[in-house]
Amino acid sequence: MNLFLEALRAALTSLMAHRLRSFLTTLGILIGTASVIAVVSLVQGFSELIKAQFADIGGARSRCAPKTTTRISALARSTTSASRTSRHCAIVCRVSAPSRR
Repeated sequence: MNLFLEALRAALTSLMAHRLRSFLTTLGILIGTASVIAVVSLVQGFSELIKAQFADIGGARSRCAPKTTTRISALARSTTSASRTSRHCAIVCRVSAPSRR
C-alpha cells in the first residue's frame, strides 16, 4: 500500500510541476474524443438520411446499375417485352423499358 501512495504522490507532484503540459495533454484528449464522436455522429446521420430518401422513392423496389459503355442486346428490354412480362408474370408489379437518351 505504501508503494501505491508513493507512486500517487509522485504522479501528482509531476502534474503540478508541469501544469501547462498536463492541461494541453488533457485538452488534446478531449478534442480528439469529441472529434471522433462528431465524425461518427455525422456518418450515422448521413446514413440514416440516405436510407430515408431511398425509402421515400421505393428503395426496396429500385435497382441501381452502373453505366456501361457497351450495350448488350440480349439484356436490352423493349417496350413490347416489358408489356408481355407484366401480363404473363403475376408476381411482377411493374416493368419498365430502358429509357433512350
